[in-house]
Amino acid sequence: MLQKNELKSQILKSEQKNYSQNLQGVISQSVGIAKDIMKKHDLVLFTFINNAYLPFVYSWLCNTVNMGIHEQILFITTDAISKQQFEKDWPNVKVVVLPITSLNGDQIYSTVGYVKIMVQREEILNSLLQNDVELLLFEVDCLWVSNPLDECKKIALKNDMIVTSIAGRKNTAAGNFIYMKPTKAVKTLLQELNSKMRRLGKEIEGKDDNKLVSESENDQVYLMELINKRFGGIKYEVLPFDRYIDGKWYEMKLENRQKKHVVIIHNNWVVGNAKKLKRAKKFGHWFIDDSMKCKMDQVDRVVNRGLYV
Repeated sequence: MLQKNELKSQILKSEQKNYSQNLQGVISQSVGIAKDIMKKHDLVLFTFINNAYLPFVYSWLCNTVNMGIHEQILFITTDAISKQQFEKDWPNVKVVVLPITSLNGDQIYSTVGYVKIMVQREEILNSLLQNDVELLLFEVDCLWVSNPLDECKKIALKNDMIVTSIAGRKNTAAGNFIYMKPTKAVKTLLQELNSKMRRLGKEIEGKDDNKLVSESENDQVYLMELINKRFGGIKYEVLPFDRYIDGKWYEMKLENRQKKHVVIIHNNWVVGNAKKLKRAKKFGHWFIDDSMKCKMDQVDRVVNRGLYV
């Protein structure tokens, strides 16, 4: 009988062997779905999740349930069971499975496991853009007080890309909310970004998923380096921080929070899903009950009445 570690090793070897085939299949499927979405909506909302993020996904879907955007969503998940749940509970949301079980679980920012997910995300993201898909890359550990899409589309008329900033970090773009048009400039930049992430992926290959990776080596840093160089002739705009704000909002005094007219708050600057969940619940930014059903009274309070402070 195989020991637990031996079994895990065999699973990982099997996944590595089938990885290329799995990824190409996922890319092909994702492009097909994205093009179908584009026919009706002209924009795809794209993100990458795993099984540990399922409660955040459900909370965000409840948060945005009345914004009319769910038909535009394309989730890539590493967990087939998650896909089955989505198809049952959220039939309008499109989900594609990338069967890499080693990427499941709570992946902490700037660890090998987290970076592996970002490497996969960039591969699929690049392929979507090379196939002329206009998209919003987003993450679900965010509060959407209102629908940002009309504002983004307006700004995008004069730009190739729209990004958000990070508190206290000059010339750094956040990786949680990026609007991208499939222009020549964006395609050129994303091709280079994907090459950098592939190299990083090879450097961390075989390392323990919990091992830390230098914060100077990740997709956010690479992206901002390319943007600052105006790589490929890119034209971009940074959304106003006061309205598209990060997790530092939660640390502000009440009177300072009240001064902000927020569209989106990213629940970051804390490590681990448990702490994110605890903070979201504390501030009333959690929209599901213990049975994963929407708390519509809370959705109404935050989205319709703007009572999110």
